[in-house]
Amino acid sequence: MRYLIVFLILTIASIAAAGEPRLSFQLEGDGIYTFNTGTLSGRLRLDGTNQGINELIYIPSGQEVTYGGRKLPVLSHYRLFTTGTRYGNAARDWPTVCTLLPDGAVQAVFQPQEDYPFSMTAVFRLGAQDAVDVETIVTAKEDLPRFEVFLSNYFGDGYEASVYVVHSLRAPGQPYFVRADHNPLVAENYLLFPRDRQSVLTVFDGRWAVPPSPVEWCITRYLAAPIGVRRHKETGLTALVMAPPDDCFAVATPYNQDPPDGVANHRSMYLSLFGGDVAKGDTVRARSRLQMLPNPTDDALRACYETYLGTLAKDSPSK
Repeated sequence: MRYLIVFLILTIASIAAAGEPRLSFQLEGDGIYTFNTGTLSGRLRLDGTNQGINELIYIPSGQEVTYGGRKLPVLSHYRLFTTGTRYGNAARDWPTVCTLLPDGAVQAVFQPQEDYPFSMTAVFRLGAQDAVDVETIVTAKEDLPRFEVFLSNYFGDGYEASVYVVHSLRAPGQPYFVRADHNPLVAENYLLFPRDRQSVLTVFDGRWAVPPSPVEWCITRYLAAPIGVRRHKETGLTALVMAPPDDCFAVATPYNQDPPDGVANHRSMYLSLFGGDVAKGDTVRARSRLQMLPNPTDDALRACYETYLGTLAKDSPSK
């Protein structure tokens, strides 16, 4: 009887531990990992189809963040470019070799069928109870001029876009979040917010004319920092998509429109990572984060970004 009681206690403890919030992914099946931080729960899919976080729930309200039925993911590696060149259709559909790391992170080594001039690895981490991080690591087999990884994020109904920009020279002031709203000038085009003039030249070097699904961009204001926002218009639940200034050279998004047209209906937010030349044999890294916040003020969004940068600086090895 005593052994039965001990067995039951251990079983109950094991079940309870399995359901406890933690900052680590749990293996569910081949290429599928689940997580529950106490604030966020969801699923990381790395099985060669629409890879990324394809289910994300904000636990305090039970609200789904991701796209829903189509299950288009957030933190998903999409298009890859060098000057005038596109590599395949979408990295999010390439096979991966996955490893659950001792610290609870997931490492995915991409295995494209073509022999491309680079190798790419992504490491997904639960950076905080309300945040998911991804580090993208690329090693060049040949020189990579103006290399870019286009990281995609797709959100559910009702999430409206804003981007953190500088004021114009004619009306100087503090950086601010501008809504990415539809108007006749940008109709049927996507909006792109570059870091600087060189970033604009990179965008228009021919890479976005390569099929499938070429994109026409409307260039808007310069970024104050690589921060994109998707805020739910009814609940205020807000997705903060961000990267360090040196790791991301543009933020892109469809415009807000109600009812949505074929562009607005994507409800996406993109980060253009890297953007510089990578010499043969070099390894480069880009960091990015998706953080969920309950109806934050603009000051709170700025504070979260500064906290994120401070965390990265603290975790970086000393020089």
